[in-house]
Amino acid sequence: MLADPPPQALVEALGDSNLVIRLIGWVDQRASDFLKVRSEAIRRVKEALDAAGISLPEPTYRVRLRRSEAEAELRPAPAPSVGPVDVRRDDVVEQQATADRAASGPDLLDAR
Repeated sequence: MLADPPPQALVEALGDSNLVIRLIGWVDQRASDFLKVRSEAIRRVKEALDAAGISLPEPTYRVRLRRSEAEAELRPAPAPSVGPVDVRRDDVVEQQATADRAASGPDLLDAR
């Protein structure tokens, strides 16, 4: 994988028995096969999770029991809020594309 821009890991979804993480990285396909790099990335992520003692989740089953009205009024406390998280737009790709266009000369598809 290429180091610039740096790889990213983004949490896409939290489910009852899963966590979906999207891993983003750049690959020079002139030198590497995309599918082989993807497969190797998945293998390395799995090894890193195993080494950290994180196991893949098992399916979770929910059992709902009827409660009395008094029990139904008891609600769990809300989860504590997390501090501010930076979710600003990242324009690294646009900056790189602009620099590449400027370095490669006139755009033959540009109608100007």
